[in-house]
Parts: sequence; structure tokens; C-alpha cells
Amino acid sequence: MVDEEADAVVKAVEEIATKYIDMELTPAVRDQILGHIDAHEAILRAMFENRMTVGPKLGVAENEGYFSGKVVGLTGFAKMAVDPTTRESYGTTQILENVRHFAYSVRGLLPAHDEQGE
Repeated sequence: MVDEEADAVVKAVEEIATKYIDMELTPAVRDQILGHIDAHEAILRAMFENRMTVGPKLGVAENEGYFSGKVVGLTGFAKMAVDPTTRESYGTTQILENVRHFAYSVRGLLPAHDEQGE
């Protein structure tokens, strides 16, 4: 089970995408929210780096490159939700589905604890 702090950061990115997907934002507000997404990405990367150092042991596919692809997917689609100019041919439903997909993947690679919370 992913720990509460890691889950909260992933959830925050999901909530940003969901909240702002249909909002028109001024450039200043949009840039501030995009900065929050970047900050969440940095926290997730630090959490993953910590997991690589202290465990639990990772499988062969669970390395920095693999994690990076998943976290960039999560934050990239969240940014599309906030900034419509970057959406290319993605619709809002597709964007939110991709955010959920990558959030699930990222959660699986973050620090974990056992069922007793240890």
C-alpha cells in the first residue's frame, strides 16, 4: 500500500487536473498552477529516489527511467488540463483518463508501508 504522504501528492495532481479542466484562467493564474504541478513532480521524484535508497526493493522495470516516464505522463496530462493550448488532439475526457492511468502507475512505484502502517 502506498504511504499517505505519497498518495496525497499524487491525489493533489489529480485534483488540479479535475478542478481546472474546464476553467478559463488568466495567464498569471495558469502559470502559478503549472508551477504547483512542477513542484508536485519534484516531490514525487524525491520520494521515488528515497524509495530507491531505503527500499522496499524494486523490480527490474522499476528504475529511474521507468518512473520518470510515468511521472512525466501524470504531470504532462495534468498540465494539459490546466493549459488548453497544449492539448493537441486530446479531449477533456481523454486527458482525465490519462491522468488517472498515470496516477495509478506512479502510486505503484512510490514508498510503501505494510498493512499495519509500518
